[in-house]
Amino acid sequence: MIHTFAPVLGSMGPNLDISLEQYGFYPAAGGRIDARIRPTDRLKPLALHDRGALRRTTARALISAIPSGVAERELKVAKRYFALEPDALEHRSVRPAVGPGNALMILFEFEHLTDVFTGFGERSISAEQVAERVCQEAKQFLNSSAAVGPYLADQLLLPIALAGGGEFSTTTPTEHSRSNAALIEKFLPVEFDFHDEGKGRWVVSAS
Repeated sequence: MIHTFAPVLGSMGPNLDISLEQYGFYPAAGGRIDARIRPTDRLKPLALHDRGALRRTTARALISAIPSGVAERELKVAKRYFALEPDALEHRSVRPAVGPGNALMILFEFEHLTDVFTGFGERSISAEQVAERVCQEAKQFLNSSAAVGPYLADQLLLPIALAGGGEFSTTTPTEHSRSNAALIEKFLPVEFDFHDEGKGRWVVSAS
């Protein structure tokens, strides 16, 4: 929300100032954010085809009430996948502890936006497996020419519908994206188009 969605939505008119007050992990919960929104009279149509040059890649491991070695093992996998230097690896222990919980985030800072891929620790799933899954997904996006990843694509469908139009390039649409688009069409006078440009790049538009 902070790194990805808020800046892109901000380019459409409203201003979102979001801060993380406290982490929370399922099932203990406890997460809290503070959001201050300055609205706009009308959303501007979005045209996001190019993410621009990659400026920085960061891997961030969060742990709460679990051994620190879990984060270190996850970051080791991320370092291998993206050839990261030590200063691009972040290990954060949540204080006070809320959990147990664990998350690994891969952040890509591009010229025009930042996209984030997150994997969550699960019972009976090793730290290496958690890291492998999210790194593979992030690597697939990085190897594409799409502007936004699958999660941001989900989030942008409603704003461009409310704006009355817009489009963005993304990776192969998920079933969740398609069902989300179909649901929005039931409520708003808008139609979505999913166009395959080849090589894993799609353009999603609303009109």
